Amino acid sequence: MENNEAPSPVLFFQTLTAYQRSSALKGAIELDLFTAIGDGPATAAELSERCQAAERGVRILCDYLTVLGFLRKDGDRYSLTKDSATFLHRNSPAYAGGAAEFLMSENLMSHFAQVAGAVRKGGTMEAGGGTMAPEHPVWLSFRARDGLDDDALRARSRGAASARTVARRQQKLATLRTDARLFKTVSTLRWRGATPAFAAWAERMEAPRLLERCEKAAGP
Repeated sequence: MENNEAPSPVLFFQTLTAYQRSSALKGAIELDLFTAIGDGPATAAELSERCQAAERGVRILCDYLTVLGFLRKDGDRYSLTKDSATFLHRNSPAYAGGAAEFLMSENLMSHFAQVAGAVRKGGTMEAGGGTMAPEHPVWLSFRARDGLDDDALRARSRGAASARTVARRQQKLATLRTDARLFKTVSTLRWRGATPAFAAWAERMEAPRLLERCEKAAGP
């Protein structure tokens, strides 16, 4: 179907300025702005006292977060949305603000300034495998913040290595292979009914009708 819509640069500029959204959110988390608002709807002046920040700066940041959908504004008072109260209030059991410290850390963000180089190389530009490497400094900051001991830190590092292994497996599964052995005829793929193992399972699950259906579907 022919698309008669005129070309639009919206996506282009939205992508180029996406860092403004994430940076504003990170700044608000560092100021504990969401937690301060969670104590009750407040004006920029009240929040500046709670966050120990300039009133003008707080007002500009809150207005921007309101436009983004993280806050509500009624008159001159700001309040949290349901999502912000759940995930960005520090006293919430589902608080996720700590993720910003890792996802927007200077170490991690610096790699996104070298995307072209990483593509040319086929991997991270950082020596030693980047943040997936055991005992990477980024995990030490988590230990300092969360009070992790050496065993817990090593466990977290192993978890990162495991995630890398899973990613490699997924990459392998997603790669089209041209050297795989194929069946000679389509009839080889024909389903020939339930196996003895399935029959035993159906009996154990007291599901004889399921086995009957499988045998009927297999045909003569």
